[in-house]
Amino acid sequence: MPLLRKLRNALAFLTIIPVGMDEKVFDDAADVMWLFPLYGALIGLVSGLVGLALESLRAPSIVWATMVYASLLIVTGFNHMDGLLDFADAAVAQAPKERRLEIMKDQYTGAAALSTGLAVALVTVASLSSLSRGVLVQAVVVSEAVAKLGMVISAFMGPPARKGLGELFINRLRGKWRAAKLAASASVCLALSWLLGLAGVVACLAGSLASTAIVGVARRKFGGLTGDVMGAVNEISRGAALVAIAVSLRWGLRA
Repeated sequence: MPLLRKLRNALAFLTIIPVGMDEKVFDDAADVMWLFPLYGALIGLVSGLVGLALESLRAPSIVWATMVYASLLIVTGFNHMDGLLDFADAAVAQAPKERRLEIMKDQYTGAAALSTGLAVALVTVASLSSLSRGVLVQAVVVSEAVAKLGMVISAFMGPPARKGLGELFINRLRGKWRAAKLAASASVCLALSWLLGLAGVVACLAGSLASTAIVGVARRKFGGLTGDVMGAVNEISRGAALVAIAVSLRWGLRA
């Protein structure tokens, strides 16, 4: 069935899970992009269970938090982290938009990329390590769903800065029923956020604001979005969501 093929190809696109893919993988993933928060929840569940298992073995919080983060990167094939690093180097370059886009595509990793990647990693791990056993899995599920909603929001806002894979996803989401797709994606994420009650809702808001801010930077620096920008949105939105969860839980904002 076409729908099952699209769902399978989207899973193959977003993860390293060996479900198989065909030549329509990019088109199919773009068609069901509005469902990305559900895939994020699955990714978060896998990684959250890794952390729960390590916590059950009495591993220090910094250890299991680091392994949760590592598993998130591994399951997603490091693709979004790669986008974050490329985005950071290009965004700080003192050059015209066209040159910044070229920098985003080169293979070199500069100081801005290393600093940004390290900062996002530290914030993510620190936030994870502050969580208790009772909310660990839920927090990882919600934050990864929020990260994927951030990608949907960025594609909705657009526009594409150049031709490429990012353009495909942006144009497909911004086509017919664009508002309905965004509303459906946000509804899925909000439904998942109730795993943490009000803290989950705050995480959705924080991640959405972070993704909107990154889109603003991308529009100003590059004239639009690329696949790397959407990867950066994923990483930063996840971090923002986890910070929001950690702070909200400390304030007792859980239903």
